[in-house]
Amino acid sequence: MSISVKISHRAMISIAITFGILAAALVPIDSPAGGLDFLLPGISLRSVEFESGSSVKYLIISKSYGIPDTSMVELAILEAGGEYALIEVSTSPYPRIVEETVRVRMRLSEGVRDIKTQEEFSSYADEILVKDGDGPFQAPSPEDLEELDLERMFLPSPEDSLRVSLGREEVGTPAGSFPCEKEEIVKFKETEISLGGIKAVRVERERIILWISPDIPFWGLVRSRIERENSTTLVDDPGFRQEPRRSVTESVLVSFSKRSN
Repeated sequence: MSISVKISHRAMISIAITFGILAAALVPIDSPAGGLDFLLPGISLRSVEFESGSSVKYLIISKSYGIPDTSMVELAILEAGGEYALIEVSTSPYPRIVEETVRVRMRLSEGVRDIKTQEEFSSYADEILVKDGDGPFQAPSPEDLEELDLERMFLPSPEDSLRVSLGREEVGTPAGSFPCEKEEIVKFKETEISLGGIKAVRVERERIILWISPDIPFWGLVRSRIERENSTTLVDDPGFRQEPRRSVTESVLVSFSKRSN
């Protein structure tokens, strides 16, 4: 029998911040046939390496609609074998507050990297435990799991976006300096909507910049920047344009570890 864990409101917000910010608020993207990304648009789930003993920690800096927010997120592979991987994702405010730190452990079975839809995730999650603050790891209740919405970690790959290489660049971080491949992903989308019966068009623009290095475990991410903007215009009054809503989210590597040979 699983033990229900009462996840605090602040802790739940912290988890939402981790996944939401790292994945840039997870604005829905049309799902292509090519598979999924993990936590960050442009980082293919298939490229993630589950190597026991590896970990990465990032500072996440976000400014959405003029409101700044900063948090820390760490991903660690506690165990990995031919048939499973035990992953821990922890998130906290910055500076770290123990009472508002949340850790989620997931034992994933072999094949999870090849899933093509978010709904498939539950079939590969053999065990999920949650630690809220300084409490023990416990199994969440079905209601807690629904609220955690861990499927949000997996994102449709933006394969219909314009993806270009920007060459190589040396990137300095608190974890050191690394020669990186720099890539830019640009997406533009127009959607017809109705505002109280009035026809309108919502315009969404997204620009993702990734700095990737083979020296960094797990997924190679050294730094990222995601810029989003959306606005609305009226079909019968092109001169009317809603003030654009903008958000910028940056992640920077703070520390990492690899399995010692």
